[in-house]
Amino acid sequence: MSNSNEYGHVIHEGITIYLKQDAYLANDSMMLGNAGYFASGEDEEGNQYTICWEIKQFDEPQDDTDESEACDWDVFTVRLI
Repeated sequence: MSNSNEYGHVIHEGITIYLKQDAYLANDSMMLGNAGYFASGEDEEGNQYTICWEIKQFDEPQDDTDESEACDWDVFTVRLI
């Protein structure tokens, strides 16, 4: 792993996971049961992960072109692949 920070990183249970791509919108019934944002990541030991962010629920319609507020990016689920 090159420890590239091009796409950022998350820390899960004390492990830094470096994102290998921008988060993308998808439906994954195994992690959420509905749509969310997902990205693949890798730790320094080469373990592979899927990181998932739930989409926020809003009372009012939102500008769907601005995804920066679509999720609470500090709250995520991690799955070891």
